[in-house]
Amino acid sequence: PLQHMMLQLRKLYLESRESAVEPTRRIYIKALQYIQENYSNPIDCEVLAELLQYSASYVRYIFRKEGDTSVQVKINEVRLRNAKRLLRSTDMSITEIAYAVGFSDSNYFSSFFKKQVGKTPRQYRHQN
Repeated sequence: PLQHMMLQLRKLYLESRESAVEPTRRIYIKALQYIQENYSNPIDCEVLAELLQYSASYVRYIFRKEGDTSVQVKINEVRLRNAKRLLRSTDMSITEIAYAVGFSDSNYFSSFFKKQVGKTPRQYRHQN
């Protein structure tokens, strides 16, 4: 009985903490979770808006308010982080990695990577 009461109290506590989070923060977190789980698929603001059942302009507003960045910048951050991980931990080709993290053009991926990291994907792989 005491253990059950403690579990119920913990559940109530967690629920109260969750409801205390601002609605825009919850929407932002849900969007980030979707991006983390689906970064290899085509994602843009319209996809997130449909998923979250809000307008694209409201989703853009939430990302600016909660993340201080745009939707596309956040998506590219997640893709870049995963590309770095794959470059360090696999023998996949640069083209395979580009497609695996959601870029549809490996040349664009390479130039984007160099612009963001300061090194080409190949240089990054050799140095890490």
